[in-house]
Amino acid sequence: MGMFHALPQDGSSKTAEALSTELKAEKELISEFDPVNRRPILAHINIKYAHTPDSLVYLVPQLNGIFKFPVDEYQCAELQFYKFFRENGWSNTIQDRNNPYTYSMRTEGKNMWEYMAQFPDHMKAFNYAMQASPAQRLLSQLETTGDTPLIVDIGGGKGHTISQIKGYTGEGIKGRFILQERRIVLDDITEELPGIEREEHNFFTPQPIKNAVIYYLRRIFHDWPEAVCVEILRNISAGITDKSRQRVVITDDRKGCRCGGRLDGSDHDDIDGYGADREVVAEVTG
Repeated sequence: MGMFHALPQDGSSKTAEALSTELKAEKELISEFDPVNRRPILAHINIKYAHTPDSLVYLVPQLNGIFKFPVDEYQCAELQFYKFFRENGWSNTIQDRNNPYTYSMRTEGKNMWEYMAQFPDHMKAFNYAMQASPAQRLLSQLETTGDTPLIVDIGGGKGHTISQIKGYTGEGIKGRFILQERRIVLDDITEELPGIEREEHNFFTPQPIKNAVIYYLRRIFHDWPEAVCVEILRNISAGITDKSRQRVVITDDRKGCRCGGRLDGSDHDDIDGYGADREVVAEVTG
């Protein structure tokens, strides 16, 4: 809507009528702006609106993108979770072109990224939000080439997650994105995965990709006892050649996992599940 940029930055305020005219929105909609959130971030001065320190931060393009992108893309899908899963028999049938996002947005066969590409303002918000991403910032500091194994998604299913990660990293970061799975899973992939390499691999065998920047395992370890988890990590250690720059990143909901890692304190929100997983950066010693 543009509310944050329409308000004066000098501490003064504007009436709902003035905002309505400037933003070309009905006054009643302006008046209902605050209740969208759990707590107001805009101060009411009688019938006027003014910035607070909490709302001023959204004048920064990157932070505005962090606010706008989830609201535009995620909230509608979250509200349709019930209908989507009910119509799919309460089963986890999420696919690249059939998920709560494509269902709620009625994308007509397009996946999320293809649909968003039709709306430049949505892509602009996404790109700003990604500029604020610590992952992109850290990866951009690495000296990589197009031949560098950047991310290896081990046991990555049909490639939805690594495709999202590739979208998050942006075009300025060079490197290979590799999906590793069993042959039976790879043969079942019907979606195109632009820019994603596919490699047959079983994580109970030594890792064939050497010197990757990140080996990524998502929702793997909660399926296995601890001794098996250690075996999987030992197999990954076959690809570790430089501990100073390589990382094994584990995103899982396994509680009390003692897989030789440290919690980085962050939660990971994914598009298909919107759930918070525990993220571990493991130091594999072999």
